[in-house]
Amino acid sequence: MKKYIIIYHTDYWYFYYNIGQFNIKNLNGVEFSILNEKNEDDVFFNLDFYNIKGLENMIEENEYIEKGSKEYTTFIEKYKLLKQNKIDYFISSIYYPYEYRSINDCDLKNSTIFEIKSEPLKPNYAHIFINENESVTPEKIIFWLKKLSVEIFGEEIDFEILDFCTRAETIKLYNTDGRF
Repeated sequence: MKKYIIIYHTDYWYFYYNIGQFNIKNLNGVEFSILNEKNEDDVFFNLDFYNIKGLENMIEENEYIEKGSKEYTTFIEKYKLLKQNKIDYFISSIYYPYEYRSINDCDLKNSTIFEIKSEPLKPNYAHIFINENESVTPEKIIFWLKKLSVEIFGEEIDFEILDFCTRAETIKLYNTDGRF
């Protein structure tokens, strides 16, 4: 089976190509959609991937799961397991069309992400922290999706990135962005 990846945020490509103040060394996360077909309307699932540096930045800046919250202890325990290479990834939140599950409710425990249902809805979005020290490049996205597809989605899947921006296209986007 083949699925397609689309990265919506132009900032991702600014980091990837080292444009302006952006640097690939700081490409620590990515938000993307997995499509069933080469059609943006046929979304299979939405994901955020963050590497270890991205996770550490979130902990340091107290921006994702705040210190003192009931999820914080679990979040830090999962971070330590990731750093010790005892786990490959962890899911910190799962979103449904009208609600979400926090880190304490995200263990797959011999099930796929689609089996963690909020009746009658299936999840459509998740945040995943991966045991990766390098930048979250397109190659790393595909590597991790292939590695985790059976465990997370219940089937082996091949992936391809759609609309892979070229450097020239990204420079043109940057020059017309208006924020810089």
